Amino acid sequence: MREAASFTQLQQWMESWNLGAALEDTYTIARRLIRVHLAQPTPAQQTLIEMLLTSDAQVVKPDEPIQQQIVAVLLEMLTREDWQTIATAASQSIAERVMTEQTQAKTAIV
Repeated sequence: MREAASFTQLQQWMESWNLGAALEDTYTIARRLIRVHLAQPTPAQQTLIEMLLTSDAQVVKPDEPIQQQIVAVLLEMLTREDWQTIATAASQSIAERVMTEQTQAKTAIV
């Protein structure tokens, strides 16, 4: 998978999740997890990745845009544990931002 293209599609896909302030932290974690999987893809993932890399046309599923095919590969690649890690990163990011804002508000009042 072309890393830049796959990560652009990942970011666009994740933006549709309405993560708000947690997007950047969550996206960073997702990219790290994908890089780990790209280092050692399963045979099925390797086949899909090679097909996506070798053509700008829709090779895997001609009736689907390449962006949808990239999302399909990402869905196949990420495990349940990966999704839990991504969800935890999103919630921790929001919690940290809330606590930081609360602390700053108290400091401003004093």
